[in-house]
Amino acid sequence: MYFEGKYDWIDFAKYIGANFFHLGEYSYGILYKHYDWQIMMDTFRKPDSIWKALISSQDEDDKANTNWMETPILGTQVCMPFIPKKEFEFHIYEGKRLGPLSKLKGKKDRIIGDEKFDANYIVIVNDTTLIKELLNNDKIKELCYKIIGLNLKIKQNYLIEEVDVNGNITHYYFNNLYFETDHIISDFNQLFYIFKLFTCLIDQMVSIGAAEAIAPDITLVDAS
Repeated sequence: MYFEGKYDWIDFAKYIGANFFHLGEYSYGILYKHYDWQIMMDTFRKPDSIWKALISSQDEDDKANTNWMETPILGTQVCMPFIPKKEFEFHIYEGKRLGPLSKLKGKKDRIIGDEKFDANYIVIVNDTTLIKELLNNDKIKELCYKIIGLNLKIKQNYLIEEVDVNGNITHYYFNNLYFETDHIISDFNQLFYIFKLFTCLIDQMVSIGAAEAIAPDITLVDAS
């Protein structure tokens, strides 16, 4: 069974030169390469959530035979692995500001100094200087304004283990740029804005020294 949005994603993947993949009954996605960086958009099942869909029409007198099908409620998530150069965390999402004294794990709701951006988004961050440098890019802010329900963050500390020919083990970490929403995005413009935002973000993060200029050597999904 496929959900509304699957065929939109197939067409969109072709449009941007990406690969569409299908992993299961409720799981499909897009894998796009921006230089060596990988951007993966896929569906995810919201925990403990189902909806019941009526799949056969019945008369009022025949309710006992009504056929219902339980299906999971799906959302859309996007991730891009990168190697951090600095301790940099942020969470940007739509909403009213929490106030100057609000805190979340040592991070604060910051004012970045852009009146329009500050009026529309909450910015939780651990480094005010870096977030201002990241958002000192009109293209990034323009794309943020265009995305409905912006919910963007850095997810930290995924471990990669490398073993060389001599059996020596090296560990290093990578982070993810991450976007999430509680529905399947099928609008072409919204899909384009999200992928474009991720490419602009990683370019800017490299430029300001927040991310390495090389991508982590990992395989997100076999989308060949």
